[in-house]
Amino acid sequence: RTARALVEEAQRRIAGFSRPAGTEGSGACYVIREPLPGEFWVACKNGLLHRAGGQWRLYGTKDGLKEAWVAGLATGHDGDVWFSYHGAVGITRLRRDGGRPRLEHFNRDSGLAAKLVYALFFDASGHLWSATDRGVDVYDGNHWRHYDREDGLVWDDCDTESWFADADGGVWIGTSVG
Repeated sequence: RTARALVEEAQRRIAGFSRPAGTEGSGACYVIREPLPGEFWVACKNGLLHRAGGQWRLYGTKDGLKEAWVAGLATGHDGDVWFSYHGAVGITRLRRDGGRPRLEHFNRDSGLAAKLVYALFFDASGHLWSATDRGVDVYDGNHWRHYDREDGLVWDDCDTESWFADADGGVWIGTSVG
């Protein structure tokens, strides 16, 4: 096949795509997590998309998000959803309390060293890692602990979604210089 034929085939497939009901207005989407089979959380430019029971719902500022543009996303084993924003406004945890979402916001007053978060993920012990422009903040469920160059990071400015959590508990962080 020629390159032109491949491009034309791709264009036909894209032209046939339509957004599922409930996802209209979400804008571009960046990170997808599937905590349970068939359940999805999606970080998007205009909010946080959730799919459960075959239905989509878009959470936005009217639901308590600090800003619409959701950038980082992690789902915990306890069902909590953690997300960060495009702007430097911290991290939010979404808990479902009797089916209703309850939001808790974290920032410097809560113990974070940085408000600009590039990635969120959990390690094998269930600790939440927040890769930021100032190093890494780790939440053990009660307290935040900060790590930076003084603790062994190559550089403080972490890269977006540049991480790996080993099954044995090791954590790898990508930074702007390696």
